[in-house]
Amino acid sequence: MDGFAVHPDGLIIVHCKRNSAANRVGRPTVQQFKGVIEEQGRTSGLRCLHV
Repeated sequence: MDGFAVHPDGLIIVHCKRNSAANRVGRPTVQQFKGVIEEQGRTSGLRCLHV
């Protein structure tokens, strides 16, 4: 993960990736992020893709 932030509604988990033809962000990356969200007891997170 790229960062965590504390918000009045709870923890925000941030995950940023650069997506391009040579560097596809695929299913394993998304599944890993989902796993971290679940480990932290959250139901959502913030994911940013740089294209």
